[in-house]
Amino acid sequence: MNRLKELRKQKGLTLVELGKKVNLANNTLSQYERGVREPKLKTWEKLANFFGVSVAYLIGESNIKEPYNKWSKADFLYSEYLRLSDKLETEYEAYLSEFSDKIKDINTIENPNDDENTLNHRIGKTFNLLFQAEKDLLEYKQKHIELEIKQSERLARYEDRTGE
Repeated sequence: MNRLKELRKQKGLTLVELGKKVNLANNTLSQYERGVREPKLKTWEKLANFFGVSVAYLIGESNIKEPYNKWSKADFLYSEYLRLSDKLETEYEAYLSEFSDKIKDINTIENPNDDENTLNHRIGKTFNLLFQAEKDLLEYKQKHIELEIKQSERLARYEDRTGE
């Protein structure tokens, strides 16, 4: 959870007042505060500079309040990576739960009078789901690897520019 609302209230500002000071629409700021919409890095930097805090502090990824410095962008990049990684994990957990429910649905309709064809059909559906799950797991792992590569490349470009 970001700290935008907390910092705005500490300064005694309404959304309209803050919007005028940072040149952003108050409904956009409201969406940022509620986590409905995610600002771009430049917007986080603008807001962090206005409040005199680090971007990492503003987005809630660090308790270090110091204003923006050369490490803030690296911190932000890492925080963004963690956020996207967590999002992938959450999506995959939801997928696994849905998968588990599908397997249960297939196998709880068992009837003692089921013939061999019905049982074979049920087994076939279960295996199809398992193969699909394996394929989806590989796609999830690929997305995660791509995210890690992208993060490494972004940090490398940042380090090249800053000499760190």
